[in-house]
Amino acid sequence: MAREMGAVMTAIIMSGRTGAAFAAQLGTMQVNEEIDALSTFGLSSMDFLVLPRMIALILMMPLLCVYADLICVLGGAVVGVGMLKLSAVQYVNETVNGLSLVDFGVGIFKGAVFGVLIAISGCMRGIQCGRSASAVGLAATSAVVTGIVVIVVTDGIFAVLTNVLGIWWPPRRALPPRVSGPMRPSRILLCAIWTWPTATSLSSAISTSPLIAPTSSSSWGEAAAARARC
Repeated sequence: MAREMGAVMTAIIMSGRTGAAFAAQLGTMQVNEEIDALSTFGLSSMDFLVLPRMIALILMMPLLCVYADLICVLGGAVVGVGMLKLSAVQYVNETVNGLSLVDFGVGIFKGAVFGVLIAISGCMRGIQCGRSASAVGLAATSAVVTGIVVIVVTDGIFAVLTNVLGIWWPPRRALPPRVSGPMRPSRILLCAIWTWPTATSLSSAISTSPLIAPTSSSSWGEAAAARARC
């Protein structure tokens, strides 16, 4: 959540809210010929209209990503303690064991990049807007669609880069939770999922061990020789 979903969900929400607002504002200025007036006075529309919006999103998106990560951790605590009957101490220990500062750092950096992309998409569609009221609505819709598509593609590129650079670390496998009280179906399923890799590796090791007697009668001599060698 800290590495992927926090930044992506925040960026999608900001694309629907802020990206559309940027496109509508600049589109309205385009309809009222305010952008043409800036050009007439020799002022750059990029410096006065696009750059401040981009800096604002670059500064706010990392903070919103941190806020989203904290909300996700609290939501996981509600589910784990309230529904799965885990203790608060156990949930905190497992969360600390599963997360690292690298996860938060990657998510915050992705949030800043997503902020740049959202600002570019919204401002570009707003400046490209036509001279009618319907064109403003089309510019806002196009800004949202463009922002979401660019966010998804960029997130995939980040996933490939982090895998190539070795930043992606598989989570450490923790011990199964202690079961107290009656065995409910959800607890039985949780323990079975947690212990399944250990059980499969143990069964494969037992089946290939030379100390276990084979089921076929033709290999009793080989099994006896193996025991003698051991």
